[in-house]
Amino acid sequence: METYFIRLNKQHGAFQEGETIHAQRTHDGYTLPDNGQGNATTLPFSDADVLTYTPSEKDLDGQCFLTRVSNFFAEGKKDNTEGAAETGEVKAHQVQMVHYPGSQQLVFHMPKYAWDAGEIRFLNALTGEILERKPVREKLSGSTQIIWDTYPLHIGFYTLEADWPDGWTHRIQFVKRFPGFPKTEFYTPPPGNVTMVQNDEEYRLYDANGVEMEGEMQIREKAMLNIKRSFSRRVEYGPSGRGGTLYYVDSQTRIEFWWEFGGGDCIAFINIPTAEQWEKHTGTPLSERDDIVTFVAETVLRDQVSSGGYFKIGESDISLWSGKKD
Repeated sequence: METYFIRLNKQHGAFQEGETIHAQRTHDGYTLPDNGQGNATTLPFSDADVLTYTPSEKDLDGQCFLTRVSNFFAEGKKDNTEGAAETGEVKAHQVQMVHYPGSQQLVFHMPKYAWDAGEIRFLNALTGEILERKPVREKLSGSTQIIWDTYPLHIGFYTLEADWPDGWTHRIQFVKRFPGFPKTEFYTPPPGNVTMVQNDEEYRLYDANGVEMEGEMQIREKAMLNIKRSFSRRVEYGPSGRGGTLYYVDSQTRIEFWWEFGGGDCIAFINIPTAEQWEKHTGTPLSERDDIVTFVAETVLRDQVSSGGYFKIGESDISLWSGKKD
């Protein structure tokens, strides 16, 4: 089938009026492999116009958005519940689409130590063409993390698949949009009890008592800061014997934890400050404690317990265990 670039003249699924997308023409209309929710769809001919359009470097600044993450066995293999139980799944909330000026990445973790995993394939979802394929180990950053550079991609529909020798497959579907989309809603006046002062850089909002409220600029800055922290977070390991130190690190924070080996089925303990001690010992808000402690537990388990296991989080420690959780 021939492919065309088309410009929408009305909203369709996640795609907005005026947006340019790549499509295939059939006798029924313009076919898209993804409507923004991971499902194929067909647009009536009346909903779009064909463009004379040549992809260019300006496309590279278009943003990618995730549409679906699925886990399944290749046809004829075992039941999907077995794959989820034996190997684990990649969940949508664990996949990050990270955007910086001149740089974009898709970031996710394989569900366990992946040096012996199978193949990773990158496809043009519209045409089915395999754009890249290689062993998973060649794309690993550490023992489980995969970072895929999405900046060089032109607008279109893409699929990333990573599998295991038994056929268990993780599929990530996403779309790279035309630069400038999605368009944000137009500014609407604030309620009557809010006053606004405009300067050269931003709108600043104040309530009826003159207390500054968060405006669009502050919200965007906070969101960008959270993205940077999330993308940079990691666990670093110090010298060790029967015990040692490890560190939670992100773009703003570095927290030291002491660990020591356990006994029997308990592999190790990681000491953590209690809720009462947390802010004094770490310099971070108590509201971040659960997220940081869980991240440390998950990361250390992935990095250091290649045979598989589980963790328990107590009031003052994380314990790592071999075997399956009861």
